Amino acid sequence: MTTKKVKYIGHGVYGIPEVSRYTRIHANTLRSWFWPRGESLERGLFTPDYPEIDGRYALSFLDMIEACVADQLREYGVSLHRIRWAHAMLRSEFSSPHPFAHTKFKTDGSRIFVLETDMEGEETLSEAITKQYETPIVINQFLQSVDYSELSSLAKRWRIASGVVVDPAVSLGKPVIEETGTTTFVVARSYFANNKDADLVADLFDLGPPQVLDAVAFEESHNSKLAA
Repeated sequence: MTTKKVKYIGHGVYGIPEVSRYTRIHANTLRSWFWPRGESLERGLFTPDYPEIDGRYALSFLDMIEACVADQLREYGVSLHRIRWAHAMLRSEFSSPHPFAHTKFKTDGSRIFVLETDMEGEETLSEAITKQYETPIVINQFLQSVDYSELSSLAKRWRIASGVVVDPAVSLGKPVIEETGTTTFVVARSYFANNKDADLVADLFDLGPPQVLDAVAFEESHNSKLAA
């Protein structure tokens, strides 16, 4: 029997509690979307990139981005049935297991669109369910915080907060200060360990004080355990 090789490096590996902190999606909701069981079977939305190992669950960066999209759609009142339907259809259309993390995927919240280019090279938005064309509209704020790879057309970086990015290819996918490989957690820990002296910490990590404060604000807002 051939065992499928699972690629972890460069794809990000995030435990459920960690994803819950970053996305603010309840851990039980994440489990029901990726590993539905019992009464939650009908709520399953996605197939995770990583298998369950000894009762432990992990998601990839692209899994996390898709969960964020689903959460945004749910906030706008889109049913799980419609989200599941659109995901299955776009998975085939984009030839990708992660259509919600694809650069062609767009939404105004209540509707799901596909970005297409017509014969004259003009970009239009086609409603993913009805295929009725729409003029470009204001795109969901979350999608605007995502950067996409020109090679794969999939999400490659999430600008999760001011001055903070999540990039699966940098520091094992942990949140880092933008344009550096320095994790926000390490900087925030150092900040509190040094009597909240942003200037000192900035010198220690070759950063600017505003970058230190961005890291601290991010970690505080995402309930990290900063105590030594």
